[in-house]
Amino acid sequence: MIVPSRAARRYAKALFDLALETGQMDAVKDDLSSLQVLSLESREFERFLGDYRLPRPIREKLLTDMLAGRLQALSLRFLTFLESKRRLGLLGQICGAFMSLHDRMNGIVRGQLMSAFDLAGTDVAAISGRVEATLEGHLLLNVAVDSDLLGGFRLRIGDVIHDFSVAGQLRRMKQRLVYG
Repeated sequence: MIVPSRAARRYAKALFDLALETGQMDAVKDDLSSLQVLSLESREFERFLGDYRLPRPIREKLLTDMLAGRLQALSLRFLTFLESKRRLGLLGQICGAFMSLHDRMNGIVRGQLMSAFDLAGTDVAAISGRVEATLEGHLLLNVAVDSDLLGGFRLRIGDVIHDFSVAGQLRRMKQRLVYG
């Protein structure tokens, strides 16, 4: 996960406030989600966003021709604004920061659960339930397998990692033995 730059967070906050003020939050969120997917799936689009060799009027025309009718007017105006400031290359980070603001507004906390093997749905629900009881919001977990863990699991929520893996326990035991 890429941590958004300060500028990306500011642009995301400005768009978030404007979308909230105009009552277009869901539409703008959907537009940014689509743009995020497009930039991940299309190398050409991703390259276009950060390549400013073309003159600005040509880039703006390409942008509007490509996305007009697919995005809400507010979203398209925001993209042309970013283009005018030569900040379109930050679009992926801005989308991520916007989604984080939207999650926070709706009381959603995202986390990642890494385990040594596939966990049963009941195990994931039990872990999620215990963690959710300590949070202010609803926990959405992305579950993945990491065979390097040997056993147990590692839970990441925001910037905090809770390591309940066998490898983590062995590491902590070694530190206690070596450093007292």
